[in-house]
Parts: sequence; structure tokens; C-alpha cells
Amino acid sequence: MTLCAATGAVARAAQVVIVDADTKNEIDDPFAIFRALAATELEVVGLTSEGWVQPSDPARVAASHRANREIVAKMGLAGTVTCAIGATSSMPNRHTPVDSPAAQLIISTARTLPAGQKLHVVTTGQLTNLASALLLDPKIEPRIAAYVVAYKLAAGRLTTDEFNCQGDPHAAACVLASGVELYVMPANTAGAYVVDKATVDRHFRTRGGIKDYLVRFWESGAPGQTHRTLWDVALVEAYLNPGAATLSTITQGGRSIRAWTAIDKRAMESDYWAAADAFDARAAAMPLTWDSDFSRGMRGWRLGRGAMLKREGARMYVRLVGPTEGDIADCMSPLLQLDGAEHEYELACTYRTDIQRSGLHSGAWFIFYKLDGDEKSIGTWTGLTLKKSARWTTAKATVEIPTGTRTFKTAIRIQGRKGKLLDVRTVSLRRIR
Repeated sequence: MTLCAATGAVARAAQVVIVDADTKNEIDDPFAIFRALAATELEVVGLTSEGWVQPSDPARVAASHRANREIVAKMGLAGTVTCAIGATSSMPNRHTPVDSPAAQLIISTARTLPAGQKLHVVTTGQLTNLASALLLDPKIEPRIAAYVVAYKLAAGRLTTDEFNCQGDPHAAACVLASGVELYVMPANTAGAYVVDKATVDRHFRTRGGIKDYLVRFWESGAPGQTHRTLWDVALVEAYLNPGAATLSTITQGGRSIRAWTAIDKRAMESDYWAAADAFDARAAAMPLTWDSDFSRGMRGWRLGRGAMLKREGARMYVRLVGPTEGDIADCMSPLLQLDGAEHEYELACTYRTDIQRSGLHSGAWFIFYKLDGDEKSIGTWTGLTLKKSARWTTAKATVEIPTGTRTFKTAIRIQGRKGKLLDVRTVSLRRIR
């Protein structure tokens, strides 16, 4: 089985993936999400949330959404991975979708991929978001391959007497009846992936960041338990490493479905810890902290007052308009988690503006927020002013990060220039020391 997308002149460098998870339901979800986000062969563009247990509880979906945002932030991917909240209720019947930002993210991502490439949706919980997306826009069905932990496999048939299916039985039936390319990790196959807490501690405890977060997630979600089945990790490992699981074809309801019938737990676990170690080395050496090309969407940025997305041909950019009331129009970056050590970063932006003169607190400029663990400003307050330019041009600034800085963010601003314009196409930040 080939897990990468078809190649071509406009092919993406890595397989585009959305992970759809009931993250706060079980401790296996965040461990699986970590593995997917750490995979260099994947471009995970979205992390969406689900609830669990019927009838659906909106609070559960919100809890999963919060956990997703925490994981993305801990891995330094807040400007790269879009977190979208999922359906707040189960489907009322097999033919009626439940719309949500998660379903819309699946739809929009599938629509925008080049011809011949498929979006892979990796679902670790109930199937509401996936099924709803397929019903809301049937045209995306051939543009998606779905990988799910769901169903049970018995006598060569998939049945819905399983936890994720019972969370939304109508969604489970809808996905089975659809024509979407479907890969299933049945619960009775994934159940063989059992991990002991001592091994987790040996690899993750006191390592900081996402790894200590996962240790705490285990201890709060499964207190006192020395072993735990990580069903969702079995799916992600089988997806990434075809040799670590046995994939068979079954025919059901007049269609072919691929289902894993056995896993090599030792091979999966060995790969998982190797990938975790590689993530540490890669994160330490990675020069690019975040890079936002607004032609691909905001990806973690927040449009404030007087800010909007505009299009120029195939290119999108952010436009700020000097406010008629108040003092500031702005667009805020995602928050970066830093290590507390002294560093230097280079911020670069591509922009154009009709503002003649700018300075800090005046005209077109960037403000830099450097905060400690209590979100108090530290070090010398700085920014970047932008000069008038009718054409797209690039401005750069060196950002000094003092010792003790735990988070950094920036905002693009127009201050005190009624009706004036500032267009920004790209913003990047990379570590230079």
C-alpha cells in the first residue's frame, strides 16, 4: 500500500493530513497526535476536535479543542497547524450532517489540493466530522482517504458494536456506506498495542515541553495505572509504517475496504520512541520558528480591528486600514513558546503601504511582545517601522530575546493614520543565534 499522494508537477513535498481526535476522552489520543505531528513525511495542516459517548456533550468537544491547542503550542506549531472545533452533537440520522468548523476545514482543504492528490483524514474518535464533511460536500469524496480507529472486525466483516462507532452510530454507518477510500484499524486489532508507564517515563519524564505534558496527561487521565492500551497510536503507526501491521482487503456493502488484522507491537513501539528522539533533535536545530504566507490562510494569526484578507489574482494578503475611530488597526501573530534562554531572531515581512512617515507608536509598524512565564514584559521594548512603498518590498529586523523570555508574539499595526493602507503578504521569524 502506498501512503503518499500521487506525484506531479504541482505535488506537495509531504502528504497533507488532518487529524480528527476526541483528545480529552482517553490518554491514547495525545500520544497519537504527537506522533503524527512529529512525522517529517506528513504536513499536518489541521487538528480537529470530537466529543465522545452519545448523546454528544458540547463541553467534551470544547475540552478536546483546548487540549489540541495545548499540544500544538507545546510542539511549537501554533502558526502551522489549524485547530478547528468539531460537531457539538451526533448526527440525527445517516443522511443529515452536523456542520462545524472541523467539517468545513476538511472540505476546504480537500478542495484546494492539486488534482491527483488526496487529503488524508486520520480519525481517532467518533466519525461525525468526517461523515458530515462527506455529506455537506459530496464532491470531496474522491479527494479524501480516511484512516480510522473504529468498528470491530469479526468473520471478515466490520461491525459497529465499538466505542467510537457508538458515539455516533449514524456517522459510522454513513462512512461505511460512502465511497470514500477507507482504511480501518478495528478496535480488536488495535487492542494489542499496550504500553507500560515506566517506558513512557524513561523516554519522556523531565524532558520538558510536549513530553512532560504527555506524562502529566497519563497521570491525570489514568492515575495509578501502570499499563494502558493506546489504540490510536496503533493506527498512526500502521499508517506511517505499513510493515508494522497486516493490511487486508474486505468486501462489504458492495465496496472494498482495507482493514488491519494484526500489528507488530514491538516494531511500532521501537519506531515511536525513535521518532520521539528525532523530534527533540530536529526541534533543537530547526531555524524556522514560524513562517506565515497569507496566501495559504491565516494559520494561527488573528485579524483585529481594521484588518481583513484581500486577494490579488491567486495571491492573498492581509490589509490594514487606518481606523476612523480609535487609534489602532492590527493583526496579531500566534504565540510562540520559547525555552527561556537568550537568543536572536530575524523577523522579515513582505509589505506595501501608502503611509509616508512611521515610527514606534505611529504609522505602519510591528510591535514585539517578549513575555516571561507570568506574561509580563521583560527586556527592552522593541518594534519594526515600515517605510512607504507602492510596490511589494521586504523589511527585516533583529529581535533580541533576553534570558527568561518564555513567549513571543508580534502584531502588525497602523496607528493614527485614518484611511491609510498597509498590505502584508508574508511574515517570517527565524532564529539566528
